[in-house]
Amino acid sequence: MLKRALPNTDLENRTLITQLYSVYFGDPGGSLAARPALRIKLVSLFAKSLSSTTFPNQVIRIVEEALVSGEEDVGGTREISKLRSAIFAFINFVARHASPNDQHAIAPKVVYRLKDFIEVQGWPEGIGGDPTLRGYAYEVIGLLSKAGPTELLLEPNLDLLRWLFQSLREDTSGKNVT
Repeated sequence: MLKRALPNTDLENRTLITQLYSVYFGDPGGSLAARPALRIKLVSLFAKSLSSTTFPNQVIRIVEEALVSGEEDVGGTREISKLRSAIFAFINFVARHASPNDQHAIAPKVVYRLKDFIEVQGWPEGIGGDPTLRGYAYEVIGLLSKAGPTELLLEPNLDLLRWLFQSLREDTSGKNVT
Protein backbone atom coordinates (compact mmCIF):
# COMPACT_ATOMS: atom_id res chain seq x y z
CA MET A 1 0.00 0.00 0.00
CA LEU A 2 2.87 2.40 0.78
CA LYS A 3 4.34 1.84 -2.69
CA ARG A 4 1.14 3.02 -4.41
CA ALA A 5 0.46 5.95 -2.10
CA LEU A 6 4.00 7.28 -1.80
CA PRO A 7 4.34 9.02 -5.20
CA ASN A 8 1.30 11.19 -4.36
CA THR A 9 2.33 11.86 -0.75
CA ASP A 10 3.90 15.09 0.45
CA LEU A 11 6.64 13.93 2.84
CA GLU A 12 7.23 17.55 3.90
CA ASN A 13 3.77 17.79 5.47
CA ARG A 14 4.41 18.15 9.23
CA THR A 15 1.01 16.66 10.11
CA LEU A 16 1.79 13.53 8.09
CA ILE A 17 5.25 13.21 9.62
CA THR A 18 3.75 13.62 13.11
CA GLN A 19 1.30 10.81 12.33
CA LEU A 20 4.07 8.59 10.99
CA TYR A 21 6.09 9.14 14.17
CA SER A 22 2.95 8.19 16.14
CA VAL A 23 2.69 4.97 14.17
CA TYR A 24 6.39 4.28 14.74
CA PHE A 25 6.28 4.79 18.52
CA GLY A 26 2.64 4.00 19.23
CA ASP A 27 0.23 6.31 21.00
CA PRO A 28 -0.13 6.73 24.72
CA GLY A 29 -3.85 6.21 24.09
CA GLY A 30 -3.40 2.54 23.36
CA SER A 31 -2.00 1.78 19.90
CA LEU A 32 1.15 -0.30 20.07
CA ALA A 33 4.46 0.65 18.51
CA ALA A 34 5.07 -0.60 14.99
CA ARG A 35 6.81 -3.91 14.47
CA PRO A 36 10.37 -3.86 13.10
CA ALA A 37 9.33 -4.50 9.47
CA LEU A 38 7.03 -1.46 9.46
CA ARG A 39 9.61 0.58 11.38
CA ILE A 40 12.12 -0.07 8.59
CA LYS A 41 9.69 1.36 6.03
CA LEU A 42 8.84 4.34 8.22
CA VAL A 43 12.49 5.19 8.88
CA SER A 44 13.19 5.01 5.14
CA LEU A 45 10.39 7.56 4.63
CA PHE A 46 11.83 9.78 7.37
CA ALA A 47 15.18 9.66 5.54
CA LYS A 48 13.48 11.26 2.51
CA SER A 49 11.84 14.10 4.41
CA LEU A 50 13.45 17.32 5.56
CA SER A 51 10.40 17.86 7.73
CA SER A 52 11.23 14.72 9.73
CA THR A 53 14.48 16.34 10.85
CA THR A 54 12.54 19.06 12.69
CA PHE A 55 11.46 16.63 15.43
CA PRO A 56 14.66 16.31 17.53
CA ASN A 57 13.00 14.44 20.40
CA GLN A 58 11.66 11.76 18.06
CA VAL A 59 15.01 11.43 16.28
CA ILE A 60 16.78 10.96 19.62
CA ARG A 61 14.15 8.45 20.75
CA ILE A 62 14.55 6.38 17.58
CA VAL A 63 18.29 6.10 18.22
CA GLU A 64 17.87 5.37 21.93
CA GLU A 65 15.29 2.63 21.40
CA ALA A 66 16.89 0.87 18.46
CA LEU A 67 20.59 1.06 19.25
CA VAL A 68 20.84 0.93 23.00
CA SER A 69 17.77 -0.72 24.45
CA GLY A 70 18.45 -4.32 23.37
CA GLU A 71 15.78 -4.38 20.69
CA GLU A 72 17.40 -7.51 19.29
CA ASP A 73 14.96 -9.48 21.46
CA VAL A 74 11.92 -8.06 19.65
CA GLY A 75 12.47 -9.52 16.20
CA GLY A 76 14.80 -11.62 14.14
CA THR A 77 18.45 -10.68 14.02
CA ARG A 78 18.34 -9.95 10.29
CA GLU A 79 15.31 -7.71 10.67
CA ILE A 80 16.93 -5.77 13.51
CA SER A 81 20.12 -5.40 11.46
CA LYS A 82 18.05 -3.95 8.58
CA LEU A 83 16.29 -1.60 11.00
CA ARG A 84 19.61 -0.42 12.40
CA SER A 85 20.98 0.13 8.89
CA ALA A 86 17.87 2.19 8.02
CA ILE A 87 18.28 4.18 11.23
CA PHE A 88 21.92 4.92 10.42
CA ALA A 89 20.85 6.13 6.95
CA PHE A 90 18.24 8.35 8.62
CA ILE A 91 20.65 9.73 11.23
CA ASN A 92 23.18 10.40 8.47
CA PHE A 93 20.44 12.29 6.60
CA VAL A 94 19.59 14.26 9.75
CA ALA A 95 23.26 15.11 10.36
CA ARG A 96 23.62 16.44 6.83
CA HIS A 97 20.26 18.19 6.29
CA ALA A 98 18.75 19.26 9.63
CA SER A 99 18.82 22.90 10.62
CA PRO A 100 21.74 23.95 12.84
CA ASN A 101 19.38 24.35 15.82
CA ASP A 102 18.04 20.80 15.39
CA GLN A 103 21.56 19.42 14.89
CA HIS A 104 22.66 21.09 18.12
CA ALA A 105 19.67 19.58 19.95
CA ILE A 106 20.25 16.09 18.56
CA ALA A 107 24.04 15.79 18.49
CA PRO A 108 25.00 15.47 22.17
CA LYS A 109 22.60 12.65 23.02
CA VAL A 110 22.92 10.76 19.73
CA VAL A 111 26.74 10.91 19.67
CA TYR A 112 26.96 9.37 23.14
CA ARG A 113 24.32 6.72 22.28
CA LEU A 114 26.34 5.77 19.20
CA LYS A 115 29.51 5.66 21.29
CA ASP A 116 27.74 3.28 23.70
CA PHE A 117 26.55 1.18 20.74
CA ILE A 118 30.13 0.82 19.49
CA GLU A 119 31.45 -0.07 22.93
CA VAL A 120 28.78 -2.75 23.44
CA GLN A 121 29.88 -4.31 20.16
CA GLY A 122 33.32 -5.11 21.55
CA TRP A 123 35.20 -1.86 21.23
CA PRO A 124 38.12 -1.49 20.71
CA GLU A 125 38.95 -5.08 19.82
CA GLY A 126 36.13 -5.36 17.28
CA ILE A 127 35.07 -8.76 18.57
CA GLY A 128 31.43 -9.44 17.78
CA GLY A 129 28.87 -7.10 16.36
CA ASP A 130 28.46 -5.90 12.81
CA PRO A 131 31.54 -4.06 11.50
CA THR A 132 29.45 -2.28 8.84
CA LEU A 133 27.12 -0.84 11.47
CA ARG A 134 30.13 0.19 13.55
CA GLY A 135 31.51 2.00 10.50
CA TYR A 136 28.19 3.82 10.05
CA ALA A 137 28.24 4.74 13.75
CA TYR A 138 31.74 6.24 13.45
CA GLU A 139 30.66 8.17 10.35
CA VAL A 140 27.58 9.63 12.06
CA ILE A 141 29.59 10.48 15.18
CA GLY A 142 31.97 12.46 12.96
CA LEU A 143 29.15 14.24 11.13
CA LEU A 144 27.27 15.14 14.30
CA SER A 145 30.44 16.17 16.12
CA LYS A 146 31.13 18.61 13.31
CA ALA A 147 27.52 19.84 13.05
CA GLY A 148 26.76 19.90 16.76
CA PRO A 149 27.85 22.34 19.40
CA THR A 150 31.60 22.95 19.71
CA GLU A 151 31.50 21.79 23.33
CA LEU A 152 30.55 18.30 22.15
CA LEU A 153 33.96 17.55 20.69
CA LEU A 154 36.02 20.01 22.69
CA GLU A 155 34.48 19.39 26.08
CA PRO A 156 36.58 20.40 29.11
CA ASN A 157 38.44 17.08 29.39
CA LEU A 158 38.33 16.08 25.67
CA ASP A 159 36.97 12.58 26.45
CA LEU A 160 35.15 12.16 23.12
CA LEU A 161 38.15 13.36 21.12
CA ARG A 162 40.46 10.99 23.03
CA TRP A 163 38.00 8.14 22.50
CA LEU A 164 37.89 8.82 18.75
CA PHE A 165 41.69 8.83 18.48
CA GLN A 166 41.90 5.66 20.55
CA SER A 167 39.32 4.06 18.26
CA LEU A 168 41.31 5.07 15.21
CA ARG A 169 44.42 3.52 16.75
CA GLU A 170 43.00 0.36 18.32
CA ASP A 171 39.72 -0.66 16.69
CA THR A 172 40.54 -3.75 14.65
CA SER A 173 37.11 -4.38 13.20
CA GLY A 174 38.31 -3.82 9.66
CA LYS A 175 38.49 -1.28 6.90
CA ASN A 176 34.85 -0.24 7.37
CA VAL A 177 35.80 1.62 10.54
CA THR A 178 38.55 3.86 9.16
